[in-house]
Amino acid sequence: MVCQDAANAAARDLIITRGKSDSQELVHRMAGPHAQVRLSPSAGQTTVSVSCPVVAGPMGVLPAQVHGIAVAIWEE
Repeated sequence: MVCQDAANAAARDLIITRGKSDSQELVHRMAGPHAQVRLSPSAGQTTVSVSCPVVAGPMGVLPAQVHGIAVAIWEE
């Protein structure tokens, strides 16, 4: 859940700061130093993709990473 929350917060912050925020720093504060963020701008919006590593349990049933995606839509 933290990974999705970090993507949402980064998208919201991009809208508030009009794209001038440090998304990587915000994601690291929320999801930990090993989380990765990728911004994909396109016409009128930016997609924020966050990948967070997961420590696998003894049975190895958890995925190696979880992902969160949010979209910042630019208003004129």
